[in-house]
Amino acid sequence: MDTTAEVLRAATLDLTRTLDVNVLLDKLLQHLAQLVPYDTANIMLLEDDSKLAVRAIRGYERWGDPVITRQSVFDVRTHPILGALLTGRRSIVIRETRGHPGWLRHEGADHVRNWMGVPLLAGDRAIGLYAVDKSEPGFFTSEHVQLTEAIAPHAAIAIQNARLFEQLHKSEERLTRQVSEFQTLLDVLPIGIGIARDAECRFVAANPHLARLLGLPPGTNSSFSTRGPELEGVQLVHAGRALSPADMPMQRAAAEGRDVVDVEMDVVRDGRAVATIIGYAAPLFDEAKKPRGAIGASLDITERKRAEETVRSLAYHDTLTGLPNRLLFQDRLTLAVAQAHRHHKGLAVLFLDVDRFKVINDSLGHSVGDRLIREVAGRLRSCVREGDTVARLGGDEFTLLLPDAGHAVDAAKIAKKVLEVIRTAFEIDRRELFVTCSIGISLYPDDGRDAETLVKNADAAMYRAKEQGRDLYQLYTPALNATALERLALESSLRKALAHDELLLHYQPILDVATDRIHGLEALLRWRHPELGLVSPAEFIPLAEVTGLILNIGPWVLRTACAQARAWQLRQPGLRIAVNLSARQFQESGLVGHVTEALAETGLEPRCLQLEITESSAMQNAQAAIQTLRELKALGVGLSIDDFGTGYSSLSYLKRFPIDTLKIDQSFIRDIETDPDDAAIASAIIALAHTLKLEVVAEGVETPGQLEFLARHGCDLTQGYLFSRPVPTAECAERLAAPVRTAR
Repeated sequence: MDTTAEVLRAATLDLTRTLDVNVLLDKLLQHLAQLVPYDTANIMLLEDDSKLAVRAIRGYERWGDPVITRQSVFDVRTHPILGALLTGRRSIVIRETRGHPGWLRHEGADHVRNWMGVPLLAGDRAIGLYAVDKSEPGFFTSEHVQLTEAIAPHAAIAIQNARLFEQLHKSEERLTRQVSEFQTLLDVLPIGIGIARDAECRFVAANPHLARLLGLPPGTNSSFSTRGPELEGVQLVHAGRALSPADMPMQRAAAEGRDVVDVEMDVVRDGRAVATIIGYAAPLFDEAKKPRGAIGASLDITERKRAEETVRSLAYHDTLTGLPNRLLFQDRLTLAVAQAHRHHKGLAVLFLDVDRFKVINDSLGHSVGDRLIREVAGRLRSCVREGDTVARLGGDEFTLLLPDAGHAVDAAKIAKKVLEVIRTAFEIDRRELFVTCSIGISLYPDDGRDAETLVKNADAAMYRAKEQGRDLYQLYTPALNATALERLALESSLRKALAHDELLLHYQPILDVATDRIHGLEALLRWRHPELGLVSPAEFIPLAEVTGLILNIGPWVLRTACAQARAWQLRQPGLRIAVNLSARQFQESGLVGHVTEALAETGLEPRCLQLEITESSAMQNAQAAIQTLRELKALGVGLSIDDFGTGYSSLSYLKRFPIDTLKIDQSFIRDIETDPDDAAIASAIIALAHTLKLEVVAEGVETPGQLEFLARHGCDLTQGYLFSRPVPTAECAERLAAPVRTAR
């Protein structure tokens, strides 16, 4: 018994000296082995209210499976023995496990025949249990139970203390880790952080980002309240004023005991702004709820401010030229009008458009066009005075605002100067380019009393300048506005014309010179306006081109002409139909698809469709034109160059165009009998076409003499008033049925 007392005393001392739970549990099993000769033993601790986890084992290296046993976790709510032991807080001994009604076989402890469990009680709460095992049934006696129970209270208290220490140690480790992580966060955050632990904020610990913002060495502990040499030349500027120490966010937060937010400041070093920051600060309080310091945060918004400036510049300036854009020009003009009204002064608005800019863009490429626009912008700047505004509205359109040019003569002087400088050759990529411009002028208050009216009237005057031959300026007159309104009304009506079935086709016969028979027909678009009657194609087709309406009208013309030709072919097989393609339509990417659909829908053979494009359309972008013509040719349709001789075809391109026909423009046919030059040109075109194995059509034939000349020089086909004007469908059907009389 003395031995037992010594063991208990040694165990108690060991248990009180040890605060490591795992070491404690191992010692506990060692001391228990001196009191109870078990084969295997383990200690289980409650991890929560329902889970018992094995935390220490002994003897399983010989008798059982240590890996399985050490990983074991039991649910006390469903385990009949462990649950009863902890609930009743009393020891349980099973003398023979085999056949015991509550015994649950455990794979790692098949050797157990005799089992004893003793609860570990801390006060009135069970924190776990001992389990000791024997391979011999009935081995454990009541004395063994008493010895095990004698050490259990000491073990429970030691375990409870060790677990508390373990939790405290983990808390300290967690706190240390969190402090370290927080410090790391402060070091890497792209936000300036400063902490002052004194109420006057005389000493501010700055994180690396704040130190960089202020130009301080890392780890500097300084303050604007006690400015040291390291802050020499450094200022925080708010709303254009250098802040005093008392007005700074951290000092205000500490002094007033409240948060200070959204203070925008410029960091100025040696007189130069190096950054823009937004400052935030919050007070730190002591136990008496009095401010004992402050913590501040500074968000660097320098890049955001630069981005805002860039966005503002993009919103108000043209990206290509850097000039004010339409929006900024409108603002400046509105302000100038208000000032002119207040001071009873005048001003002028010039609306400028580069003549035939599209030809340069299409023929030489957009990069050359962009460089030309930049050069034009530079020259326009040189023409105006300080206080004037040059703006680019887009494309090749510019406006000039002249606040002090209140009289027509003043504005005209500037306009003449602009015309002169634009006429001078531009050198781009070692190439000389000659361009002109057209200018419209409106004056305040005579031509408008608000910005919108002044710009609109200057625009109308500019269009008038173009109509009068370009390369000149035009002063606004009320009559121009009436013309613009008429154009607007016509455009509005034209937008409805297709939906209201107001568009129709007339047809003009094309005669074979050798046989005097109708070879084909040219479809010509007409518009029967409900109020104006037949509108001249010269009026509405250019309008349809400019507005883009031709892209809807063009496919309708194709389908209608093909369908009519297919109907006439029932009486006259092989009859060809010619359809004009506008410049805008020819440049459209979906043209080939529209032609394919028209042929498929109407059933017209491709060889019976002749597509006509003007010489100028083909040459606007010759390389692209070649590709489009090849795609059309692949469909099997015929291709014709219309108005030949009026454009600027290169013979090298003409040879590469996959065309079938040249149409001589009527301007060369009109005086063919009396003008030797026209006669020579016409005969040369016929000879050129035949050399290239092309068919020749002469347009505008009105007299027998013209027909005789063309026949003598081998012209293949003719059309004109001598045979027939363009006529409606019904009348054309009658002409197809009757013989043609050419008066030859």
